[in-house]
Amino acid sequence: MKRRTFITNISFFGGALFVPFQLFGASLPHFIEGIFPFKVGKFKCYSIIDGIWPYASLELLFHGAPTAVLNQKAKEFNLSPTNIKVSLHFLLIDTGEELILVDTGAGDMAKEQGDQAGRLRHKLIEMGIDPNDIKKVVISHQHFDHFGGVCNENGEIRYPNATFYMDRKEYESLKEASGWEAQRLKSIEEKLETTQDGQEISKGIKVLKAYGHTPGHIHLMIRSDGEEMLYVGDTFGHELHFEYPDWAMSHEYSKENAVQVRKETLNRAVKENLTLFSCHLPFPGIGKVERKGESFKWNPTSSNKG
Repeated sequence: MKRRTFITNISFFGGALFVPFQLFGASLPHFIEGIFPFKVGKFKCYSIIDGIWPYASLELLFHGAPTAVLNQKAKEFNLSPTNIKVSLHFLLIDTGEELILVDTGAGDMAKEQGDQAGRLRHKLIEMGIDPNDIKKVVISHQHFDHFGGVCNENGEIRYPNATFYMDRKEYESLKEASGWEAQRLKSIEEKLETTQDGQEISKGIKVLKAYGHTPGHIHLMIRSDGEEMLYVGDTFGHELHFEYPDWAMSHEYSKENAVQVRKETLNRAVKENLTLFSCHLPFPGIGKVERKGESFKWNPTSSNKG
């Protein structure tokens, strides 16, 4: 089947987003800040803002980068050396048969940084979506900004009617955890299904292993009606990781494997002209990859250029 580049189903009015369709029969408000609606084939999709998160130093985001090069690039991107703010946004898919949420945001854990994040569930409600109607929740990996929102601080599941999906290796790693991670896992464990590479969790939505950022970090390939998009989780923390894929993030479980996954993803994205959904690039985090000499460049969708 010949692949087509999907066209975002979005209109702009007065600088705000206009949502031109309905979700599961529920009329959406016409103007919702932090919601980017688009389509992949017949799937209605939404990039939904959870908030922002600050890194306290460039070294945390670009571990091992040559100082002189990093400082120059920081100036080009207007990056503060002590307060680098990255976007947190995640994906909702309406397949026409079920609602699938990919990652849950920071949830109550955002309080640690002054409530700059943790808005995802509130945004769903603002869209007119009852969290009880979410049928599947995919966890790309165990970090708090993706996994923290599965339950509240009392351990009550935020999406009580959903089946949760997580890579088997990620689950095995979490079983040895303590603190908030153990609490989150306990809250969903009876509703959790572990996945393996290549598994289809819904028609047209397939899990792909992308180990390195965490022990069981995954990507999702989303295909519908000849169109496709790759959800890449935290494979990229910033646009500079396209130009310098060897620059690791300090918190990556296996920096060597994470770098390899970055390079493989970049090469595949160029070769197949893939659209990517990346959780921490400027909102809405959707775009394509271009060659830049011997390296690569992020080409965002028009709404987040500039």
